[in-house]
Amino acid sequence: MRWFLFAISLFALWFAFNMLFMISGSYSGTTFGLAATGITVGVAAAWFSGRQFILAWGRDQRMGEIVKAPPVVLCIFILCAFCAMAIIKIMAYR
Repeated sequence: MRWFLFAISLFALWFAFNMLFMISGSYSGTTFGLAATGITVGVAAAWFSGRQFILAWGRDQRMGEIVKAPPVVLCIFILCAFCAMAIIKIMAYR
């Protein structure tokens, strides 16, 4: 189950990336809504996948342990990249 949730997380974040950066032009309400849905599903799936990783490793389900799980770390990195790319795109269309 943890790998399935991890794959869902990656697919949802890939979908959000396509909605935000691969569609040309400025942002519309539909594009933003679909990207926000993809990000929300990706973060939730990464969080639950991280919990499953922690359970498999036999550690406590504390917040600090879940945040250090590989799916959550990868999700945080991808979201930071999204923010950097969004700033560049916003400045380019200014």
